[in-house]
Amino acid sequence: MAEFPQSERGRRATRVRMQAQTIRIATSPPVSGVLQTLSRTGGRAVLTAAVPEGDLVEVEIQTACFAIAGLVEMLAPRSGAAGHVQAFRFVGLSDEDGSRLQEVLRLVKDLGKGGKGR
Repeated sequence: MAEFPQSERGRRATRVRMQAQTIRIATSPPVSGVLQTLSRTGGRAVLTAAVPEGDLVEVEIQTACFAIAGLVEMLAPRSGAAGHVQAFRFVGLSDEDGSRLQEVLRLVKDLGKGGKGR
């Protein structure tokens, strides 16, 4: 893993809303879900099961353009009507996956599908 995404101090990373993109988490048993938001530092998804807060897990995010794999830290889960909503923070990405993530974020913003937060 070559890249360790971090937000600028005091400034939140721009998040984009994702539509029908899937996420798979390498836990035992595996957990899958639908990605809601994504940024260069992490994201949020509705999962089939909650993953314990603080767990470091491998994820694969399948977008319309690319698959992005990396190591993430799972944040506190929240249960709701839609399922288990859980945020995650990227801990490590390969150079290639970091480039793919930046490209996906750029494409989604260019298409006008997102841009939540600044």
